[in-house]
Parts: sequence; structure tokens; C-alpha cells
Amino acid sequence: MKKHRFSTRFAILAAAFMVLGAGQSFAQGFGGQGGRAGGMQPYNPDAVKTISGPITSVQTVTNPHKGEAGLHLKMGGYTIHACPQWYEDQNQFNFRKGEQITVTGATFHMSGGWSPGDNIYAATITRQALSVPEADLNRIAGETMSALSSSLSAAGASTEEVTKVTAQVEGAVKEAFAPQVLNFRDVNTGSPQWFGRMMKGGKRGGPSPEKMMQMQQEMMKKMRGGPR
Repeated sequence: MKKHRFSTRFAILAAAFMVLGAGQSFAQGFGGQGGRAGGMQPYNPDAVKTISGPITSVQTVTNPHKGEAGLHLKMGGYTIHACPQWYEDQNQFNFRKGEQITVTGATFHMSGGWSPGDNIYAATITRQALSVPEADLNRIAGETMSALSSSLSAAGASTEEVTKVTAQVEGAVKEAFAPQVLNFRDVNTGSPQWFGRMMKGGKRGGPSPEKMMQMQQEMMKKMRGGPR
């Protein structure tokens, strides 16, 4: 009886390590915690820095050691490792050349290999809605609100109605022009945001979500059919 219980527990542990191991291996190729998987440096929180500038190129690059496709951006002399390509496919970030961004993440250097030079694992990428100085945006918004208020008053709207409508429009304008912050990794640990989404139809890179689901189902069948 004790032998049977031990076998069942071992099967459960084996299933957990197989699933978590596949996910961890997949993450390391794109800046998760761990060793130098796929020739990559581990995420180092002591090397976190923030850089800003325009994107000079947007590429899908395949890690030759692991066969995983990832989204890479070039900016300010850095190669920015954003996320697996399937995660980009799901979310449609659609970064474009010339777009102004601010990147915070762990930097590392590769003297050769498939991503030579200065690199950074992106923890967050902040996108600017428009390349317009904040002072100019505030001036344009103020002029727009003033014109709107005058038009509503001329149309016979009450003071309360004018105040309500202008506040709603002002809020919408600020939201539309506000910088967009995209989270890709935990800035302190490097843990990828896509860990919890690997089971939602990813298309490329590493063990696919469909494959991982199949692995789990097969292991569960073996566990259910084994000794109790």
C-alpha cells in the first residue's frame, strides 16, 4: 500500500515538473529567471535601467539554440527583447519604426552569437500616443474645451450641462493622449507576463499551448489509471 501511494505521488510530482519545466524553459529563452538557456543571459534585477528613444527596427527573431521566435525592437543601440512572437500575435502591439518609446528592464551584453551587443529584457514599454510636447497638448486641450464650452452656452445649455459635457470630453481627450504602459516582465524578478496565458492559443515559439495541454492531459490519464 505504501509503495502504491509513493508511486502515485511520484507521478504527480513528475507531471508538475514536466509542465513547469517546459514553461520555465520557454521563458528563459525570452528573459525569464534561470540559467543561460538558449545562449541567453538570465534576468539580472541589479542591471535594470530605463532608456528612451525612437524605434529603429521591429523584427521577429528566432533563437537558433531553441527554435523560439521572439519580438525584438532596436532602439538607442540596444536590442530590446519584448516577448514571444505568439504573445505579440495575440495582443497585436504593432510596434512601428519611428515610434517613441521608453523601456525599463534588465540590460546585458553579448560579445557574439545571435544577438551581439547591448541587449535589454523589457519589463515595461511605455508608448507615447503622439510625438507632441506636453505643453502643446495642454494648450490644444484648453483651447478645445473653451471653444466647446462657448458653443454649448450659445446653444442654450445650462451651466451644469456645460460643466458635465466639457468634463467628459476633457477626460476622453486625456485618456486618448495618455502614454500607454505595457507590462512584459516583473521588473524585480523577470517573471514573464505571458506565463498565465500560455494556454490560450499561442501560435509560435517553444512548446505551444496546445502541446502543453496535450502533455497535461496525457499525464492526467496515466495518473487516473495508475494505482491509488
